[in-house]
Amino acid sequence: MNIAGYAIRHKAVTLVMTAIATIGGMLVYGKIGRLEDPQFTIKTAVISTQYPGATAEEVEQEVTERIETAVQQLKQLDKVRSKSFAGYSVIYADMHDKYDKTTLPQVWDELRRKIGKAAADLPPGCGEPQINDDFGDVYGIFFAITGDGYSYHDLRKLADDLRRELLLCDNVGRVDSWGIQTEVVYVEIDRAKLAQMELSPQTIFNTLDQQNAVTPAGNIKVQDDNMNIRITGESANIEDLGEILIRGGEDRMIRLKDVASIKRGYYDPPMNILLRNGHKAVGLGVSVIDGGNVVVMGDAVKAKLAELAPRIPVGMEICPIAFQADTVREAVDGFVMNLVEAVIIVVLLLVVFMGLREGFIIGAILLITIFATFIGMKVLDVNLQRISLGALIIALGMLVDNAIVVAEGIVIKSHHGLTRTQAAAEAVHETQWPLFGATCIAILAFAAISISQDVTGEFLGSLFKVIALSLGLSWVFAVTVTPYL
Repeated sequence: MNIAGYAIRHKAVTLVMTAIATIGGMLVYGKIGRLEDPQFTIKTAVISTQYPGATAEEVEQEVTERIETAVQQLKQLDKVRSKSFAGYSVIYADMHDKYDKTTLPQVWDELRRKIGKAAADLPPGCGEPQINDDFGDVYGIFFAITGDGYSYHDLRKLADDLRRELLLCDNVGRVDSWGIQTEVVYVEIDRAKLAQMELSPQTIFNTLDQQNAVTPAGNIKVQDDNMNIRITGESANIEDLGEILIRGGEDRMIRLKDVASIKRGYYDPPMNILLRNGHKAVGLGVSVIDGGNVVVMGDAVKAKLAELAPRIPVGMEICPIAFQADTVREAVDGFVMNLVEAVIIVVLLLVVFMGLREGFIIGAILLITIFATFIGMKVLDVNLQRISLGALIIALGMLVDNAIVVAEGIVIKSHHGLTRTQAAAEAVHETQWPLFGATCIAILAFAAISISQDVTGEFLGSLFKVIALSLGLSWVFAVTVTPYL
């Protein structure tokens, strides 16, 4: 099979193929997803359970062991680890490496069912087991919202408004708040007054538990219409809580404010807290959609924040802590500079050692191969990120090898008296399959990375894909476009 002969005879086909690779690669380059690091799946679920008042030994025997037994029934389980503290149990369930992002959701559903059954046997007073398996999203952008003189309530209100607006931006997949403080109402009881009025703390607790309870109050049928009855009198603020009547000794009715002080505050100690330069803040994390472009997302978020700037209260600031879009843009720009430098160096060296014509032809083949690789990356859903860009830079040194061998063969045969067409056809006919074998060996050297089932294979999978694409395409263009040119 003489591939070069076909390419030379059917010049229109070769020209169209070259044009599609070049123009298509230029167009696709702007549409390929961009991330800082490749996406990968964390194959661990964390099961946490509250058991207030229990010792670490009681938590181990009554909670941890029972949940562990349920988790160990999972066939997909690799190993299980646990820690038991006073009043708290934490269990880590690690799944086998062969399960990926497409199969793990079903595994987590089965895990939840088994833990749900085990929860029925947990002791009274034990909380519901909480299962966290959502570790996949990485915040491409993280802001801190601060404001001197503003409360956490004010900061949270702005964070909620921004969250609704940012979800409308291009390539935004998820927006989460962080460092939110839970608002609570503290009722501090004066025990001396309780004793004086012959009240027990449990009476107050029971009365408060009954407040604002949503219960059906029945309905009235008026002709063909049903009218629901709603009980009013719920407590809407702190003042209403103070007016709640509590039955005291000798059937006396006592207001809550007469035996307790009521104030609004935040849960203490806080579960998490965010400070920026020593000032309280609320965080806002923005993650990109699966396969999205973090640079496009960053530009969209910047534009949206500029649009919302007049609505931000005076004194509040939105301070970026991490902005992945700028990091990715710098990395991509660095690759483009490396590509330009590599092409210039290759062309200059080839012009010096092989001649002007051969140098520019091989430089053109290098660019065509890179553009065609972009098309393949788009088809295979490979983003431009740290690993894929590294693979392209690694491949740059090997992409010209096939074209150099073919071009050198043509030059040598031309010097032996053959016409250009004959020299091109014979040079490619003699070298095409040895070059194909050498290209396959170079590709297979990276195959072990791709077939690895652990997180390494998933994280570095794009390395093999990009190198296989680029080297394979370099062989195709070396035996078709090079003799044609």
